[in-house]
Amino acid sequence: MGLFIYKMYYKGVIFIPGLFRENSTFRAFLFFKTFSAIGVNVFAMFIIWVVHALFENPMYTGLAGFMATVPGVVSFISGPFIDRFSKIALLRAACFMQFCVVMVLIVLPPAVLSGGVWVLLLAVLIFNVARVVALPAGVALLPKIVAGDDLVKANSLTIIWGVFGGLGISILLFVLMDRVDFRAIYAINAVILLIALISSAKLHIAETTENKRGSQTSLKAYFSELKDGLVFVGRGTMLHLMLALVGIRFASEIVNVNLPMFVDVNDGGASGYVLLMIFGTLGGIAGPLISNPVGRKFRVPTIIIVGYLLAGASWFIFIKVATVSFWGAMPIMAIFGMIAVVITIFAQTLTQKLPPPQTVARVSTIKTSLYNIAAAIGALLGGFLGRTMANVNAILSLQSAAYVIIAVLLCFSVSIKALPKIKDV
Repeated sequence: MGLFIYKMYYKGVIFIPGLFRENSTFRAFLFFKTFSAIGVNVFAMFIIWVVHALFENPMYTGLAGFMATVPGVVSFISGPFIDRFSKIALLRAACFMQFCVVMVLIVLPPAVLSGGVWVLLLAVLIFNVARVVALPAGVALLPKIVAGDDLVKANSLTIIWGVFGGLGISILLFVLMDRVDFRAIYAINAVILLIALISSAKLHIAETTENKRGSQTSLKAYFSELKDGLVFVGRGTMLHLMLALVGIRFASEIVNVNLPMFVDVNDGGASGYVLLMIFGTLGGIAGPLISNPVGRKFRVPTIIIVGYLLAGASWFIFIKVATVSFWGAMPIMAIFGMIAVVITIFAQTLTQKLPPPQTVARVSTIKTSLYNIAAAIGALLGGFLGRTMANVNAILSLQSAAYVIIAVLLCFSVSIKALPKIKDV
């Protein structure tokens, strides 16, 4: 293992010396993003299981997924403001809000949490309001920290560190899930977010005049800037890319709210649910490691279209194997996680490289809004299907079908097929 990390270090895969050693701002950004991403993912994963465990009602897990996505539906409104205000200040404020939400869940009496689902749903809503601000702020900040040619490396490195950290936390949750009450998990979540908040103190970049004059933006200028972002997303390559990503987001949210039930039906239990996340995370480690060589060798359309086909096939195989042996399906989950992360890295990089630099946050928030509209509908539909359909495996198969159908449709997109290698975008 030590030899593997040594080789990865000097190949610039894990640490990427030119970025990590020489760019102190990126180093601070990396530490902050790693811990904040772990904190967000632990909350997102655990809260769905808590709702399922306390109430055993697929409609409630569907509502939890819906509340997680509702803030993102209107996130495009914040785009012009995020483009003008300090991204670092926004990231700190969002992380602090998420920390406070988790602390409230820790101090509330057990009777309040188990007495009604609305307390948990409100916590999900507030937590994700903060996330809606943090995501585009981080996306817009990274191109200001690293050069355009290093964006794929920087995005990969951010995901790798988050995945390694998430893997460690997932293993800890696996050990604790059946042994402690929910408050212990919330406490771990709070500590992770507090570390992220503290690490953000070392995150500094010089603010431009445009970034500092956010409060002076006129209403007319705001709508003009918002229109610019909408126009860019609504045409050509960006439109087709967004439609593909949104379609997958819709199908995946149908699956997400039914995943606890799928695990229960296949005798996985609480520990099995966490183990599923662990193997998905293991696959997520391999994804960033292969993204750089894949990006150098293949053009973007090949990566995206073939990636979608492979993701659809691996998810379908996972479902089939899990019905026979839940534990035997874990390696396939890892393969699916690897493919999904590769697609995510290239989609994220395109979102950063295709728009004009001054519109990155606007485009990112519009993407977030579209994502969350699809996810909100998917969560409600997933909750409904979970209540009305006896075969949960059929519900999960919708995601596999979505990957394949979208891959086929992308083959007919002239603008997507015209994209070069990622370094030339």
